Amino acid sequence: MSRRSGVQSVFQFIPKVFSGVEVRAVCRTLEFFHSNLHTPCLHGARFAHRGIVMLEQEPENKLQKEKELQKLPENQLIMPRVRTLNELSQLQASGFGQPWPRHGLKLLYWFVNKFIDFDDDNEMCWRYDPERRLYGFHPFENRYDGNVRLLPDTGLPYYEVGNLSKPRAHRLPRYVRKDYTGHHDDSNTDRIIVSVNDEYFDRVYVTEHCGESNYNSHGTYRISRGLLMIIQDYTRDDFLSEMGF
Repeated sequence: MSRRSGVQSVFQFIPKVFSGVEVRAVCRTLEFFHSNLHTPCLHGARFAHRGIVMLEQEPENKLQKEKELQKLPENQLIMPRVRTLNELSQLQASGFGQPWPRHGLKLLYWFVNKFIDFDDDNEMCWRYDPERRLYGFHPFENRYDGNVRLLPDTGLPYYEVGNLSKPRAHRLPRYVRKDYTGHHDDSNTDRIIVSVNDEYFDRVYVTEHCGESNYNSHGTYRISRGLLMIIQDYTRDDFLSEMGF
């Protein structure tokens, strides 16, 4: 066996099982790039036998990773740090709901003015129970991404709204839905996530969806009660104009 520039070459008969399929080949050259020869699967192995075949390790099952993370000691799990927005200027600077055709700012205005009320104690009361799944509300699974969740684990259930492809999302006002293309693009990026405590919303977050099932942690913010009250004082046109939309 020789070693040249990090490349190992061997001549041997190799029986190996990859993804349940046994591979048997007499290989003229076997090269490993940044590979651990002791691992059960050869990631990035290249065989010079009847052409070149790239073999990559299959991704782990997401549910299995979730179970493994739940077994980790607490000091290995990172608590998410979500910035709180308190002023309209902070909301504008965050970039949430911008640029067109994103719908997040219009969604937020609808939510603040049509879905919540503040009682005498400034508690956020919902007008419609999110469990009924009106307007496309549905449970949000605050799963681990790596070793961190998107939102804090408070013990309260989370619900999200804003996915315009969800059942009953057609009941959202037209001004929220009008730029939706029906495709996986920026016209269906934005979401509002709430934690629910009986008849109240405990916290309100805004975020943006990316890919099939992921969320942008760097584009996730908590909206303070004070900022929600400020938005309620605006007309829709004035609010969007203030945001530069």
